[in-house]
Amino acid sequence: MKKRVQGIITGVLIGAIMTSGAVFAKQASETIHVVYDNIKILIDGKEYQPTDVSGNAVEPFIYNGTTYLPVRAIANAFDKEVDWEAQTSTVTLGSKKYDWLDQMGYVDYKVSHNATGISAIETGTKDNTGRKLDRGLRFKLHEEYYESDNDGTARSYLTVEYLLNGAYNNFTGDIVSFASDNAQSAILKFYGDGNLLYASPIISKGTKITPFNIDISQYKILKIHAEIQNFIPEMEWITADYYTSFGIADARLSKK
Repeated sequence: MKKRVQGIITGVLIGAIMTSGAVFAKQASETIHVVYDNIKILIDGKEYQPTDVSGNAVEPFIYNGTTYLPVRAIANAFDKEVDWEAQTSTVTLGSKKYDWLDQMGYVDYKVSHNATGISAIETGTKDNTGRKLDRGLRFKLHEEYYESDNDGTARSYLTVEYLLNGAYNNFTGDIVSFASDNAQSAILKFYGDGNLLYASPIISKGTKITPFNIDISQYKILKIHAEIQNFIPEMEWITADYYTSFGIADARLSKK
């Protein structure tokens, strides 16, 4: 039977590679030519017809001597879950043994005022060391003059709580700092059912990446509390717009 050759322009190939060889990572777009040769898939001696998520037939192909099979179809054939994370360009086969914190809904959220907030870290965002981040949570603590007391302590804070229900083993991530518009500093504290589990070093504009790994296996509620640590005296008398920005990169909770 005559082989068919087809070009794929500026595409990304995601498949099960039916060969051995080196593992490599490549981020590029290019035009390639692949060969469709009516490749059949036999599983335990029975022919299997791969389909996409909509039920349409998907045909395997050959590229540079390697046979590529549609990963979702093959995972379904073996009754395995499959997940594609576009943010990190990751294919997961089988049960995913973790959850990303930035994809979890919170059960409680409090801020000192509406200019303070939390958001997801966008892919490619750089911290103050120049490291590109894939994902996580970003905190922005805003301070105005009425957020301070006469004793010189700041009252700018953010608290967010997540429901764990004892379903996780560990909470891991990297504490990072982003460029702020002043010399303010902050601290992050993690609580499990009201018990202090971890307090970060002081986070400022020049802070280096700080990894953490916390045992959360016994807890139902995870609370993250962020607050400004220092006080700018002139803010006591004038309305100002100061903030500090930092985050938790690759914030992940491993499942039991």
